Amino acid sequence: MTNSDTTFGVHNVHYSIWCEHTAEGGATVKSNNFANVTEAKEYFFHADALAMFEENCTWLGWRLPSEGVEAGSSGGLIMARGFGEVENSATKSHADKFQEDKTALLAAGKFFARANILGADHDGLATFNGTDWISG
Repeated sequence: MTNSDTTFGVHNVHYSIWCEHTAEGGATVKSNNFANVTEAKEYFFHADALAMFEENCTWLGWRLPSEGVEAGSSGGLIMARGFGEVENSATKSHADKFQEDKTALLAAGKFFARANILGADHDGLATFNGTDWISG
């Protein structure tokens, strides 16, 4: 369950599409056909990263790409995330904690579930409002 710190709104909402490439930095994307979002999340991300998303994000939503232009590439996974603001300015923000934890997981090899996963910004064609995507 994501944190519920929405007292001061949700900020830094970001959309990403994650894909597996055939080689590190390669332009060719593997075609993976996922049955559901849970299968895709577990394919792309280590369990520790999925737990970290839940801990640090105030909004967290997942979608499989639609057909056509929104898909960007076949077999991807779209993630929307946003962060609430902490009341005490002396406390590390959720966004800063997210970046810190992500860096540590990357260094430990516990962010991605496999090699050659690359993310790109996604324009959020289907805007996430904290409730209308798969959140778990």
